[in-house]
Amino acid sequence: MLKRIGILVFLVFSTSVIASTPRTEINLQWMKSNYPRIQEQLRGGDSILVVPTINTLGEIWLHRDGAVSGEVSPLLLVALTHHTHVTLAVLSSEPDSFLKWLNELQGIVFTDFNGGEVEQLYQTKEDVVRALNSYMNSSPQTMLAPYGKNLLERLQEVSIRSVD
Repeated sequence: MLKRIGILVFLVFSTSVIASTPRTEINLQWMKSNYPRIQEQLRGGDSILVVPTINTLGEIWLHRDGAVSGEVSPLLLVALTHHTHVTLAVLSSEPDSFLKWLNELQGIVFTDFNGGEVEQLYQTKEDVVRALNSYMNSSPQTMLAPYGKNLLERLQEVSIRSVD
């Protein structure tokens, strides 16, 4: 009897894993296929497009691996720059993952692996810091303020690096 229950539990969990994998792949493919358009949307103010876009990026970020993290994180920084409140709400929904992402920022986002991107990385960092400062100096939502503060502190510690 115990063996049958164990098999049943295994089957239930394995079907949920199988069901989530195609969703993650669809989201990732969407991001890769539409990267420039996503950047453009995030720089705009159309909440009909921005909120679902940031939610999808948050979903990709949550299920990321090393390579995906390097692709989705720059988009999240664009979202933080232009839609700070919404992006912090999405990122803060998974506190442990948020802390891991903070620790990865130096290596995955603020390192110029290709050459010639150092200036753009400095600009990105300044833009996000400016947006976070503005958000924190307004009346930030109580639940989001610690996340904004942690991100701001982490960004101030980050240095731009270039791989030669």
